[in-house]
Amino acid sequence: MRHAAYRPPTLFGLAIVASVMLHLTLAATPSAWWATLIPAEEIEFPIDAVLAEALPTTVAAPVPISAPVPVPAPPPQPVVAEASPPPAPSALPTPALIAAPVETPAVSVPPPPTPPPSPPPPPPVAVTPPPARPLQRSLPDRMTLSYAVRLGEVGFKAGRMNFVWVRQGARYSLVGTVEATGVTALFMSGRIVQVSEGEIAPDGLRPSRYWLQRGERKQDQVRFDWTARQLNLGAETVALPDTAQDLLTFPFHLALTARANESEFTLPVTNGRKLKDYRVRSLGMERLDEREAWHLQGSREGEGTLGVWLDLTRGGLPIQIRTQDAKGKVMLLTLEAPD
Repeated sequence: MRHAAYRPPTLFGLAIVASVMLHLTLAATPSAWWATLIPAEEIEFPIDAVLAEALPTTVAAPVPISAPVPVPAPPPQPVVAEASPPPAPSALPTPALIAAPVETPAVSVPPPPTPPPSPPPPPPVAVTPPPARPLQRSLPDRMTLSYAVRLGEVGFKAGRMNFVWVRQGARYSLVGTVEATGVTALFMSGRIVQVSEGEIAPDGLRPSRYWLQRGERKQDQVRFDWTARQLNLGAETVALPDTAQDLLTFPFHLALTARANESEFTLPVTNGRKLKDYRVRSLGMERLDEREAWHLQGSREGEGTLGVWLDLTRGGLPIQIRTQDAKGKVMLLTLEAPD
């Protein structure tokens, strides 16, 4: 058998081989243009995308051919935005250039509301001790008393003194008017008026002011300041003791506060110029003008005496008042006709 002699491939044969290899290469490429002609399957969302480092694509060198092979032009492909590949490791910023973390602003939490202040404890109640000499009796709201005025123990009647007592609630007003009568009127003219005003306290009368007036002129004006405990005598100011009285109020104060079982006590009395403490003693019951009267006498060594007779059957009403000054001059007032 005779073997045929080897013939080198012709140019046509080489073209056929190159065409076959080109088709095989295109069929193995995923992004072939004909892949766009096949409808894509519907993709469910969400899509998890993972960026991977792009691999270098190796492009095969074209095979030289002796004659160009006509290749049909591929249809136009839609423009697909490709994700930017991650930067190369060398392009990453150095740690020195990384921005500092943004601080979260502190949330201002308002403080809890301040509870309202607790009410202050009530002030301690001042316990007022009971008065040493509390009221024993009371006087009517209004009365007028007329006394015959005699000079000396058994002297003649020199005039008349009228007392007008008015009570309004806890306040009182007491006015005493002296007028000369008979022969005395020949030597004395005008009237002498004494006024005392104040309040009725649990321990008796508390004068606030006292004055004596002769004619049109006031004199011997006195003010009792019970808050500051001061007695203003005009020319001087002295301490004001408890139960201090004036010449007009002392017999009525005793009518309100004197007690039968009380043997002795002190009563400060002012005449408008001085304040003097009198020691008051009980001299017992005496019969006076067919009446039983309780005799109380206040004395001060070298200063005279103050005496009063109280009718206990008539609420302690003073039925006789006696004063004696430091010179021994006596004035006696005897109740004539109560109104």
